[in-house]
Amino acid sequence: MVECALRWVVQIDDQLKKYRAALADYTDDRFAYALHILTLLTAAVAKQTKGAGSVEDKRTAADLARSAAVEAHKSLLEACGRYAGKRDVLQKEIASSPGTADIDGLPGALNYLASLAEAWLALDDERAKFLARNARLTPELVAAARSAAAVLAPATGEVVLQGPLQTRDTPETNLVEGAMLLEMLYVWRIFNAAADKTGLVKRLVPNPSIAHVFTRPTGPKGKGAPTGDGATPD
Repeated sequence: MVECALRWVVQIDDQLKKYRAALADYTDDRFAYALHILTLLTAAVAKQTKGAGSVEDKRTAADLARSAAVEAHKSLLEACGRYAGKRDVLQKEIASSPGTADIDGLPGALNYLASLAEAWLALDDERAKFLARNARLTPELVAAARSAAAVLAPATGEVVLQGPLQTRDTPETNLVEGAMLLEMLYVWRIFNAAADKTGLVKRLVPNPSIAHVFTRPTGPKGKGAPTGDGATPD
């Protein structure tokens, strides 16, 4: 599920930029919340594989944590850039962020931008508040960045060969997976309805392992009428 959610996050970000008006029902706050849930899920997977499972399992958890962190950084960086606009002083503050060329610098960059955004959001000034709303710079984006930074460091620590292979998800992982799945269902309905209406928005396609969740009973026999993406429209 995490791989699918990461793929969707990239697609959602791209489609929101291209067809914002057609996707007005999916707010930036909701997208930021989905990113937050994704980082929690990544953390749960990383915790589950810590000290148990194969090296491949742990590397997968680390890769997922890094992917979630990269997307959270990208979203917050773009929002900060929109807020700064042509104001050189603010753009220089953004440019002073630690580099992200390697994975070690990503947590620092996330926390730096989060602190910068928190300071701007805390300004008790109507103009600043208007600019933040217009830039879609929200507390939810900041929270997603903080979560991603917190998850990334332990998830990408030294991989060791020890412990038995853990094949069952923990209750914590199952709980967060449920929350992630609900968010995926929510955005799937909006995006695929927009795709049907406009012919421009790209449909969200679930992985085969979870495709059965994105169907609903229809007709007298309770069978779903499949669409081109293997799921039925809402």
